[in-house]
Amino acid sequence: MELVGYDTLDGRSTYQPLVVRQGNRYIAYMAHHAGTAINRLTLASETNGTSILDVTYSAHPVYLAHIPGPGGSLDAAGNQMAHVCSGDILPSNSPAEAARKHGHYYLLRSNGNSSGSANPGAESHQIFDVTDPAHPVLLTTVAPQLTNTHKNWWECDTGIAFLVANDSSLASPRPGLAPGWHQSGSNQHVKIYNLRDPANPEYIRDFGFVGQQPNVGDAVEGLVSPPTGIHGPISAGKEKNRVYLPYGVGSNAVVEIVDREELLSGCTAADASAHCATSPTQQEMLAPQRGWFTLPGLTLQGGHTSFPIFGEEDGKPRNLLLVVSED
Repeated sequence: MELVGYDTLDGRSTYQPLVVRQGNRYIAYMAHHAGTAINRLTLASETNGTSILDVTYSAHPVYLAHIPGPGGSLDAAGNQMAHVCSGDILPSNSPAEAARKHGHYYLLRSNGNSSGSANPGAESHQIFDVTDPAHPVLLTTVAPQLTNTHKNWWECDTGIAFLVANDSSLASPRPGLAPGWHQSGSNQHVKIYNLRDPANPEYIRDFGFVGQQPNVGDAVEGLVSPPTGIHGPISAGKEKNRVYLPYGVGSNAVVEIVDREELLSGCTAADASAHCATSPTQQEMLAPQRGWFTLPGLTLQGGHTSFPIFGEEDGKPRNLLLVVSED
């Protein structure tokens, strides 16, 4: 391995780097931890958010822009996750929608971080139009007045997004408002949206581990009650039809495997309860579940990330799930 190039990022520490091909350029999106630094382009002091660089010529990266984030401590600020989708890959419901998105690129980022203590009810997930990466434009706030936002996942070929968050008890009434969920540790569950048209988010449902729903039934799964919060869901997409959900971060780990299609369509079924999307019944929580497991060491390991690896060895399928804990 040889170092080819580097950038100081103005001294901002980075949680997640993402490199995307946009046209004939490669653009890097650096999702930062909390902090404050001087923006070299504006000479202004800015709270850490998202840095954008042109890394087409990797030996000579060009710093294009910095999108500031919210202020606060390490566990409550910054913009640690970034996903970018092309408007030409995202599906469209009409020729007019496809034409409007043609040639555009969209950045989905978490706005705030896991504890939410510094910005209660002020965190969110945001979408920026980054077609011109040097001049990002805020397009929409997917879900405002959240707490505990963190790792998101966005399927570019379907538009489905799995957003980690919790609704603030002080949030104003709005579509998708789902207060009353219960989580130990990181106070987070999943809010699912269809973001195929980034300017017009469509709420689908909230979801988590059995025992986290507002009206808890007689089943509470996992090692503690209420079950530990989620960290970062990863979808294997339509073909594999699975979503992997790790809970616990650094302790009391549980990894849940769910049927993606049943998860997405469950609350539109004819027999779905009236409040399935925001306050599902125990059966509606169990329906998409295909299994769950704990990690060796039980309380000593957490479910930080569960990454599926699909492949083959000697001509035979060999599918793995890589699970890591956070110390």
